[in-house]
Amino acid sequence: MKDFVNDRLYGRSYTLQMKNDDGSEEIISFDVKGSLRTEPFSTISMLSAEEMYAVAKYILIALSQLDEILMHGRKTRMVERDPNHKKHAGAKFVYSLHPVKDEESGKKFPALAEILLPTSGANEVYQLNVKGSGTFNGRVKRLKGAFSVSPDAVIIRMAEG
Repeated sequence: MKDFVNDRLYGRSYTLQMKNDDGSEEIISFDVKGSLRTEPFSTISMLSAEEMYAVAKYILIALSQLDEILMHGRKTRMVERDPNHKKHAGAKFVYSLHPVKDEESGKKFPALAEILLPTSGANEVYQLNVKGSGTFNGRVKRLKGAFSVSPDAVIIRMAEG
């Protein structure tokens, strides 16, 4: 996973355009940084070897479709960090949930990209969760109802450059 992110994704830039409740727009830039090289592994490290292999395969498939997940997934507006996490105090996240297809098996599975908007430091694609990982179900459950944003309220595009 780390090599895939390093070789194919690291340094990609995106813009996030959000419509606020008052009608104003906010444009935020974010990149693929180091967290995406390590965080997905943390969600599978406690699984059995067999489960770890299967979920790692799905994470790699989802990483190969990261642009699709970010740009075409159902999105949330900014969400406060999970109160159970001590890291990222004051940070907000934007989530994008999208089905991904495993071409080999023909099966689809959900993938959840997490964009970190910290109080200091750079905005980044922080995590990519897939069904079967250690945190996917809890994260989706916590966000239940947060994906009701109209499709044009949060738009993600590749940054030009």
